[in-house]
Amino acid sequence: KEKSFQISKNRRLILKVSNRKILENNILNNSNLIFKIRNEINQSFFTHIMSESEI
Repeated sequence: KEKSFQISKNRRLILKVSNRKILENNILNNSNLIFKIRNEINQSFFTHIMSESEI
């Protein structure tokens, strides 16, 4: 009984760690996405300003 308890404890620990990895990856991906979107917005904004100033 003691051994099976130990095993389940280890499994839970592994789960925790892998969950954290997944979470960190998601956070990283999200910040990348936000950065991309901000770049897109800036790009179109500048393009708009440039075309306005030409007139």
